[in-house]
Amino acid sequence: MTTDSRDKQHQITRNHSLAAAIKNSWNGIWTVIRRERNMRIHIAAALVIGIAALFDHLKPIEWLPLIAAITLVICLEFVNTIVEALVDLIVGHHYDIKAGLAKDVAAGLVSFAVFIELLVVAIVFWSHFKG
Repeated sequence: MTTDSRDKQHQITRNHSLAAAIKNSWNGIWTVIRRERNMRIHIAAALVIGIAALFDHLKPIEWLPLIAAITLVICLEFVNTIVEALVDLIVGHHYDIKAGLAKDVAAGLVSFAVFIELLVVAIVFWSHFKG
């Protein structure tokens, strides 16, 4: 069964239990990880940053901006995926300049967050490489 046919068979009713809600949310997370190359790149970058922070023995207070920046990037990648899916659903295979703008702005938002993430990483690690 292909992913598209599974999507069509997916329940479109309200979750009847907390367990169903949790299952559906995890399904959403894994779907994005599986389908979106950039999400996998962001996760890999987060792991590299985390490993570097462990090896560099960062103080707990130094972890906070790193975790915040990583979380921001990953959350915005989810938002970007949502925007792309909704735009594609609405316009189908037809090109629309406003649809392209929405997708470009959503992607730009992620790129801006990545820039901020890199800035935070540089600031946090700078003092450790300096001395």
